[in-house]
Amino acid sequence: MEAEQQQLAAMVEAEVNAMAQRYRTVPPKSMRDFQVVRWLELNSRSGYAPAFLSMENDNGNVFEGMTLKECCEIFAGMPEQQWKPPDDMLLLEGALLGMSF
Repeated sequence: MEAEQQQLAAMVEAEVNAMAQRYRTVPPKSMRDFQVVRWLELNSRSGYAPAFLSMENDNGNVFEGMTLKECCEIFAGMPEQQWKPPDDMLLLEGALLGMSF
């Protein structure tokens, strides 16, 4: 039983790290945050995932105290927006011009 729990924990950790890498941001810091990002992905709103993770991790827990349902309701009213990785050439141009994206 303990080996199965360790295997499950490793799988979850791998998915959390993959999520952070996919969106080029910090990983979700809680199960609720992970579930919100998965909801965004499953509901054609993955384009909001980087902003959600950034607001939650970098800006003082914007969604602190909110339930999973409350977080999802915020994004449910927004237009569908699929995640598209930034073009590396645009990032390089921006860096050369002193801008950040």
